[in-house]
Amino acid sequence: MTLPTFSIILETENLSAADVSGFSSAIASLLKQDLSVSSAEEFIVIDTGELSDSLKEAIKQQYPWMRFLNAPETLSYYEVKQLGAESAVGEVVVYCDADCVYTKGWLRSLLTPMEDPDIEIVAGETTIPVTGIYSMAMALNYMLHRQDPKSHLTSAGFYYMNNVAIRRQILVENPIVPHLPIYRGNCSIHSRLLRKKGYRIWKQFSAKAQHAPPNGLQHYIWRFLVMGHDHYWLDIYYSELNQDNVRRFEQGASKDIQSLDTQKQDQSKVSTIRKHPTVRIFQKLRYIFRHIRIYVGEEPQTIWFLPFALPIVILSQFLIMIGRIVTGFSPHIILKAYLSNFEPAYKEKVFDEILEKENKIFSAIQ
Repeated sequence: MTLPTFSIILETENLSAADVSGFSSAIASLLKQDLSVSSAEEFIVIDTGELSDSLKEAIKQQYPWMRFLNAPETLSYYEVKQLGAESAVGEVVVYCDADCVYTKGWLRSLLTPMEDPDIEIVAGETTIPVTGIYSMAMALNYMLHRQDPKSHLTSAGFYYMNNVAIRRQILVENPIVPHLPIYRGNCSIHSRLLRKKGYRIWKQFSAKAQHAPPNGLQHYIWRFLVMGHDHYWLDIYYSELNQDNVRRFEQGASKDIQSLDTQKQDQSKVSTIRKHPTVRIFQKLRYIFRHIRIYVGEEPQTIWFLPFALPIVILSQFLIMIGRIVTGFSPHIILKAYLSNFEPAYKEKVFDEILEKENKIFSAIQ
């Protein structure tokens, strides 16, 4: 069997809230792949304004096989990803991010399973590298969910857009839903929709990437507040997908999650997603302890960071709780403030064109 043709898509949107120098680290790791990235049908760098013209010109001269695709600053992270799929020519699209570093065998590990035409989606393992107290805290409770590592391909429930290979036609026929009142989490909803339509997601633990933690105190605080905002809304969407909207999604008759604002939302339905605080605390403790076991099992020396990292973990969970509570009273104030600080161009689009429609969801459940 032979590898399918593939396109690599690297976006720079994440650099708006991170260190632009991370782009160089990402490129360096991709150039060290044991399956050369130049063997791709194309290597697309989608620039939403974070890279200077001089840097782009220098990269073009050094790596002429890279293709730069300019995208409006008003596009969201997931809209940029979808644009990449629609612009690509390879049978498979491989997604990577400018704030991640990829291990030497990453690309081959993602693509080799796709020699089997029945394998359609392969997700890699993205982690935060533990180098100190702060990174340990972020590794334990950031949005990158660790699983017990396996030496073989295994079935998975989700993927991340910073480390996944997907057959392009799947994304063309089932685009990522962009217009949701959340900052991150669209790929989680997309994963559920794909699984309900019969697609299977596979996890390849040897396809490893390391993700940068929130950059600086301000970004850290706001990032966890907006995680609470996202958790509030994702609970609602997950509840919808698990209840009476499942049939509509499976039949392909809906316009995915956007059609939820036309559904009558009653209080009894929403109450099913409201867990008792003790249940949430127990689930979160189990989550954190699982991550401790996985990280310390892989890198025993990190246990020395743990006593000092736990207070940061507690603060992070407090920020998430505050974000969730505030969102329950004012559904978009945290997201609006976050985007004002870190992505002002996209904020204008969200709150001028989308917010009015999405507010129907919240007003209907009151």
